[in-house]
Amino acid sequence: MKLMKLIIFALAIGVFSCSSKIYNQDSVKIIDVQLTNDSIILFYSPKLETLYYSPGLNYSYSEKRDSVYIQVLRSKIKKQPSVMCESILITEESDSALFNQYGTNVYYSKIPNNFDKAMSYSDIKARVVIRNGRKK
Repeated sequence: MKLMKLIIFALAIGVFSCSSKIYNQDSVKIIDVQLTNDSIILFYSPKLETLYYSPGLNYSYSEKRDSVYIQVLRSKIKKQPSVMCESILITEESDSALFNQYGTNVYYSKIPNNFDKAMSYSDIKARVVIRNGRKK
């Protein structure tokens, strides 16, 4: 019985620590998507937290659906995990024009544009999908 409780406790800690590294779908809002010839610029706002931030994104392309799936990473303030695309927090000091346009707690990240065909703004916005594990 003690061994079973220990196993359940260890699994619970493992699940909690894994889920805390990626924001849930409901915890991230896509603010804007911009398309250039070589990149997709994603502006997003994660749930506001005191001790955590978003260091960046991981992404994958689906050739079948012509979509890009993103995972918004979550990390403690003093840590810098490995990410595929680094995100930058928009501040008034770093870029006042973007700050005035998007407001506080907004990050942006550039994802390489690997789509085979040209797409319009509305097409690309519909094809960026947050894939962050479980949905609340």
